[in-house]
Amino acid sequence: MPFHLSGLGFSANIPHAAQRYCYVRATALEQLLAAPGSLELLLRELTGEPPQSTSVVEQLAQLKRRAIHLSVTRSAYQSLSLEEIVVLCAYTSPHFEHSAFRHQLLAEPSAAELSERCKAWLRERATRISGAEELGARCWPLVGHSPPSPAPTAPGQAPLPPSPVPAWPTPRSSPPSASASLTVRPSSAPPSSLRHSSFTVAVAPMPHSGVLDRDLPALGAESGFAHEHYIACAPAVALDYVRRAATLGGTLRWDPFALDRRLRSLGIGLLLVEGGNVNVYLPARYHSSPLRAPSGPPQSGAFKG
Repeated sequence: MPFHLSGLGFSANIPHAAQRYCYVRATALEQLLAAPGSLELLLRELTGEPPQSTSVVEQLAQLKRRAIHLSVTRSAYQSLSLEEIVVLCAYTSPHFEHSAFRHQLLAEPSAAELSERCKAWLRERATRISGAEELGARCWPLVGHSPPSPAPTAPGQAPLPPSPVPAWPTPRSSPPSASASLTVRPSSAPPSSLRHSSFTVAVAPMPHSGVLDRDLPALGAESGFAHEHYIACAPAVALDYVRRAATLGGTLRWDPFALDRRLRSLGIGLLLVEGGNVNVYLPARYHSSPLRAPSGPPQSGAFKG
């Protein structure tokens, strides 16, 4: 029986193929639970004892009861769903170190492969790809833009002049950043071929969570020069950011939405790169009137240690 239809707590209010838990597809979670021995290992990890039954249905029920207990009591899994607890348990437990689930989850493209997949995603949405330095931003390596459609004119009427370039805001001042290499420098106004673009979207590939943690403050400080801004990474990179955030207070406490909230506060979206696919996981905030990036240093928000 498919586990999302078993009535044991797995959500069915979102299309199953599109649902994710801690950036892991629901289908991958179902494959984990269906793998021989996985339920026993999950119960052993979460309870510290061997499972009390060999029936799959009874083991699932026992797993649900244990997850509910961990969710409503003071534990590392407090307030998490059954699905999130299962994913995080399999992600961190040594029992699953050599499992197909862990191998698939931790698969990451190289930096070059990640960049090429981001470019392919941009080509589907824009006619030209460039660096963001032309737009006054140094930390966004990929920007796709499309030329504006010419305005219709009456017969014999001269074409309308291009729209005026928005006035640049006064650069903001921010506290010094721990990442000196990412300090944003002032630049001249962007070329007319870019500033009159009808749509621009910026993408920053993140090959691993250390780069994401280091670069995110500067990326947030520069966001606003394009209509939409995204970071792109493998699910393992996003999940590792969550792992790093869970250990910040000295006591392990999982927060599956730590990265999502951080990105939402900056107006940055998230693209998840799996195999040859690039999927919008978190939509970016839309800027109707993009402005040049500020020249002040980015606000620090990197993890310490």
